[in-house]
Amino acid sequence: MKKIIRKFVLLSIADELYAMPLVKEGKFIDYKQVNILPLPKVSKKIIGLIYLEGQIVTVINTAKVLKLSNNKNNLVFIFEFANHNYGLAVQSSGEIIKTNKVLINRKRKEFNKYIKVKKKNIYILDLEDIFTKISHD
Repeated sequence: MKKIIRKFVLLSIADELYAMPLVKEGKFIDYKQVNILPLPKVSKKIIGLIYLEGQIVTVINTAKVLKLSNNKNNLVFIFEFANHNYGLAVQSSGEIIKTNKVLINRKRKEFNKYIKVKKKNIYILDLEDIFTKISHD
């Protein structure tokens, strides 16, 4: 039986390391180079909207979703999910990791999947978990 190799990009959010599944069309843009339009009366987990290459992108405050302290955002990771464009505000990006082992911490209710990188548990930013957290605000 062939093992499935999965690729993740490491992200720093509020000085903590997370893994994001690598997506085909995903790309990073400089946070300071975009004009984010704040939206009134929306969740604090949404920073606002940007207009990028003819597309409207919803920018998510990743640190708030993860209940982390304030984050200095330097990058926005742009990706498509469920036919919409989103951006995760992050501190920095790191290397791309390949693994065939995704583990589960059953003691955690959300963001419970992780990979091992240099004997350290790096939790995965599962897109389903992110959007569940935003919708239950």
